[in-house]
Amino acid sequence: AVLALCASDTLAMEDCFRHESLVPNLDYERFRGSWIIAAGTSEALTQYKCWIDRFSYDDALYSLYTDSKGNNKTAIRGRTKFEGNKFTIDYNDKGKAFSAPYSVLATDYDNYAIVEGCPAAANGHVIYVQLRLTWRRFHPKLGDKEMIQHYTLDQVNQHKKAIEEDLKHFNLKYEDLHSTCH
Repeated sequence: AVLALCASDTLAMEDCFRHESLVPNLDYERFRGSWIIAAGTSEALTQYKCWIDRFSYDDALYSLYTDSKGNNKTAIRGRTKFEGNKFTIDYNDKGKAFSAPYSVLATDYDNYAIVEGCPAAANGHVIYVQLRLTWRRFHPKLGDKEMIQHYTLDQVNQHKKAIEEDLKHFNLKYEDLHSTCH
């Protein structure tokens, strides 16, 4: 999920979604866990390097990102509300409150998801590719300071064919997206 600077009943904002989901009934149990944003349609996403979301069993959300220069890490907490393939993220952490609606357009649950959202920080609309974050799949070299970026690139390369097939439904190509973590 990308930072949003607006607060409202966001699931009611149907007009912000431009695409029909290929996953009308998202299985939230399978979707829970950690996801890293790899690339998106909005260049504004690039200011949040390697954004990671952890969707928990109690609808809590923990997000972590690094600024675009790679200097400062920021962690924020929020809540999620899922309905079908749509969800709202409400952050209210450290005196900051913001909210945005999202829709899971496509996912294989184990490796990648394509998400559409309407956060103010992405100029009101974005489609992004996120990757399942599981360390058992990746074995970084000791001392690798860019292991998240290397993990992301490795996962994109492994699943690019499937990601590209799903992106075609939304008239997108992966190489046209703005990279956020590789």
